[in-house]
Amino acid sequence: MFFHVLRGWLAALLVLVPAIAAGVTPGALCPDCSPEEARALDRLLRGQGLVVAQNNEYVALDTGVALHRECLTVFGPKLPQLVHEALARGVRCMGGYGTASARSLVREVAHVLGKQSAPQPVFLCRELYSDHMKGVGLRSEDPARSPYIILSPVLKGEPDEYVLSVIFHEFLHLGGDGHQHGAHREVAGPCQHCCFEAMPLAHAARPYACRVCTTDYPDKFAPEYLGDLAEWALRTPGSEFIFRVNMLDGVKRAGGDVRFMAQLLEHFRDHPFGFEMARMAAERYAWPEDAERQVRAIARKQHGHVTKLFIPVARAVAEAAMTRFEAGADPAGATGTLEAVSGLLAESRLPDREKVDRLDLPYFYKYYYEFALLRGVMAEEVHGLWLARHNACAKQEAAKQEAAGQDVASRETACSEAAHRERVFACQKVGLDYDARTGRCR
Repeated sequence: MFFHVLRGWLAALLVLVPAIAAGVTPGALCPDCSPEEARALDRLLRGQGLVVAQNNEYVALDTGVALHRECLTVFGPKLPQLVHEALARGVRCMGGYGTASARSLVREVAHVLGKQSAPQPVFLCRELYSDHMKGVGLRSEDPARSPYIILSPVLKGEPDEYVLSVIFHEFLHLGGDGHQHGAHREVAGPCQHCCFEAMPLAHAARPYACRVCTTDYPDKFAPEYLGDLAEWALRTPGSEFIFRVNMLDGVKRAGGDVRFMAQLLEHFRDHPFGFEMARMAAERYAWPEDAERQVRAIARKQHGHVTKLFIPVARAVAEAAMTRFEAGADPAGATGTLEAVSGLLAESRLPDREKVDRLDLPYFYKYYYEFALLRGVMAEEVHGLWLARHNACAKQEAAKQEAAGQDVASRETACSEAAHRERVFACQKVGLDYDARTGRCR
């Protein structure tokens, strides 16, 4: 209730605030914005990161977001201004490019800030499962719940410019289709690098970051997109794996071409996922002679004591990827292929950290994050299948049960399998496992 009431209060506040700084208008940044989105963008550009309302748990900012009080404890009183600066600078940066892709991202930010039918975005500040993770941005499957960003306390020691870039990166994950790494066109990382001076070791990659962020590519499989993405990711420390994940998504378009599979395995030649996939693929396909030597060399590589924990999930994702690869882009029989991929992924689990020695945890979490991304790429497509099935079932059952005078609970029972699968893959596509005991992602 606090957040819904606040939206009306902020709308009234707009008439009392001076004109937008720097002469940048919402219409110039986002000519396609709806009136609701334009008002939200107006509020952001007029704002200063000031606290305009509060209760025992949250403070709300004139920017259009709320911070849990724990954030002020962790980061101090400057965080509200940093959140505002991150979002305002980000949309001004993208709005300056004028491409359809850049305008679309500005509109997505405005849409998240301007939703009248849902609570406003919330920032939390608490430990994540790895110190390598600086933040995470997630949307709830329940439209009545706030989208949220978690900022890790490890950011406290970082320069403000880097904190700004992380905030903007995670906020982009709240908009559009979520911009999941690998499953969709890369947006969050490249736009973070493009709009903020936060990666001095990758200065030469910045022009490519801006191209990936703002260019109107035909689609995410276009050679020019993959070329720009490779130039950015391979020149940017910490982003190299993003390119590999995007290559894995290419199995959907490869049409069973073993040259693509050989190239894919080459990209994973030093990764435990590649070891398992090469072992499975070596006897499965008829390889050209040079490719066969390469694949068998990768297949002979051995796991370490930590990476061997990931063998089950590696095999599940590899089999799912090869099943999808063999189906190709031809839609004929696509449903059966996606059902097969569903079966391979549904029971997969990321390994439990309790089995890992404390000194090995940084190494463990590196691979935990990477396998979560790999599985998420394959789960994205099958989630769409089960979401469509659940929606169709619910609509059909609603009509039948309304006629019979039955209640909603019986409708959920009739659609339970589709609902369960949809939830499993909704968790997997964002890098999490589904906990059947709680019915939540973990």
